[in-house]
Amino acid sequence: MLTFKYFSIGLLGINQGEILLVLTINSFKMSKKSSPNEKPKISGTPTYVKYIGLSFQLFGVIGGGTYVGWLVQQQSNIKFPVWLLLFCFLSIGIAFYQLWQSMKQDS
Repeated sequence: MLTFKYFSIGLLGINQGEILLVLTINSFKMSKKSSPNEKPKISGTPTYVKYIGLSFQLFGVIGGGTYVGWLVQQQSNIKFPVWLLLFCFLSIGIAFYQLWQSMKQDS
């Protein structure tokens, strides 16, 4: 593996006659090219894509449960929002259960 380092000086700005310079140190590594016999490593989907999908799933389950609770509450004649709270907390429980199952599957 080869490591290269180089320095660069950049002008940040001029403030009342003072010149502000920035020194940056950059380095990068180059690895050997793989031999023809080696297969390239194929990785699955990036981790962030999985967690973005999981967050949309959580929002969907919680939002859907709350909406169903709101619909049921509108049909009932109860003044206190029992159905709304019940479906909201039930959907939160279901969402966290799905999250737990997903995390357990990763292990």
